[in-house]
Amino acid sequence: MKRKKALKVIGVSALITLAAVFLFYFELATNFFWYLVHPPKKFDPIEWKKGDPVERGRMLDNLLSTINLVGREKSQVLRLLGRPDREVGHENGKTTLYYLISNKRFAFDPWIENLVLEFDRQGRCIRVVICD
Repeated sequence: MKRKKALKVIGVSALITLAAVFLFYFELATNFFWYLVHPPKKFDPIEWKKGDPVERGRMLDNLLSTINLVGREKSQVLRLLGRPDREVGHENGKTTLYYLISNKRFAFDPWIENLVLEFDRQGRCIRVVICD
């Protein structure tokens, strides 16, 4: 009886391990496919302003590596990136702009994140982060 129970536990453990390995390789394969279909591209302000999160995601690395947004005036950022998807004004006079991006995916759906730009009271960008 103990032997049957032990074999059952081993079988269940093996199935769980097999499922985990399958999910890992499935995720790896779909990520590979995603990057084949949506390779990175050079930042283009006109394309960015159209507002497609996937296209923005493709340009994100190039944007952040070639253009220093920190220290820029809000008006300069708005000319460059266009109207944000969301803007929040805070009581302390600071402003936060949110641009939807998708530079990765989960299974077959794009994983939507935000490019977040924080501005001080004088309207200068003080922080750039990417968050869910």
